Amino acid sequence: MRFNFFFLFVFFFFFNIYSNTPTIRGYSLGTKYNIIFKKKIKNNVKKKIEKIIKKTNKNLSNYNIKSKISIINECKKESAYKLNKEINFNLISAIKFKKLTNKNFNVDIKKNKKKNILINSLLVKKKVKKDLSAISKGYVLDKIKKKITKEKIKHFLIEIGGEIKTKKKKKKKKIEKKKKKKKKKKNGQ
Repeated sequence: MRFNFFFLFVFFFFFNIYSNTPTIRGYSLGTKYNIIFKKKIKNNVKKKIEKIIKKTNKNLSNYNIKSKISIINECKKESAYKLNKEINFNLISAIKFKKLTNKNFNVDIKKNKKKNILINSLLVKKKVKKDLSAISKGYVLDKIKKKITKEKIKHFLIEIGGEIKTKKKKKKKKIEKKKKKKKKKKNGQ
C-alpha cells in the first residue's frame, strides 16, 4: 500500500513540475478533482469535461442541497419522482453491488420516518436516505475518461476523491522492437 501512495506522490510531483502543464481542477461530489494532461487541450474539451462534472454534481451529490438525490432524500411527504438516467443507473448499480457484496457495500445512510415514494412508477417504502458518493465518483471518472478518449487525447490522469484513471499511449516503435528481440531470442539468434 505504501508503494502505491509513493508512486502517486512521485507521479503528481513530476507531472506538476512544469507550470504550463494543462490541468483542470475543482470541487464536485463533496471532494476535489484534478485532471492532468501531458499536452495542451482545446478549450471546448475543457468545457465538455466541466459540463459532465457539473451535471453529475447536480444529480448525484449529497453535498449539494439542490441536487436531485438531496431533494429526494429530504422529501417530507409522500411524493412521486421520475429519475433521470444518471440517478437511475447509479441506484441500480448500488443495489447490484449491495447484493454482490452481501450488503457490505451499502448506500443507505440515515433512517427517516417511513414514507412512500413513487420512483419511476415503482412504490418504494423509504426508510433511509441514499448516499451515492462512493459509486458516483467512479461513474463520473468513467464518463470523463470516455470523453477524453473520444477526443483522441493520448496522455492524461484523472483523479476524483482518490479514485484514479490514467492513459498513456505506448509508442509502436518500442513495441515492435521488443517483438523483434523476442523472435530473435526464440530462434536462437
